[in-house]
Amino acid sequence: MSPAFSLQARMIVQLNGENFLGPGRIELLEKIKSTGSISEASRLMGMSYRKALHVIDRMNQVYGHDLVLTWKGGAEKGGAKITEMGEILIARYQEVCLKIHRLLTLEEPHFNP
Repeated sequence: MSPAFSLQARMIVQLNGENFLGPGRIELLEKIKSTGSISEASRLMGMSYRKALHVIDRMNQVYGHDLVLTWKGGAEKGGAKITEMGEILIARYQEVCLKIHRLLTLEEPHFNP
């Protein structure tokens, strides 16, 4: 039986030479979007809250604009929201990943005689 090859790719977006977006950061942003909470998003990912805050702060700093907005607790509790630009970057990242996946699917048969 001959080996079955599969093609895989991991997309990283760099900004000014620094890793800016990748699968993990996109997952964090998506979980913040779905839960409305950095704490809950980090818990679901098995990431410390402190690490999640650091990642978000770094992305906001490198990009120069907020991708995630947060507000403090009180009677209505704290929360987090992905900004419009954050939503755009998530969508663009996913679109490019889909294109890459389609290309790899087309090329994969050439590796499996």
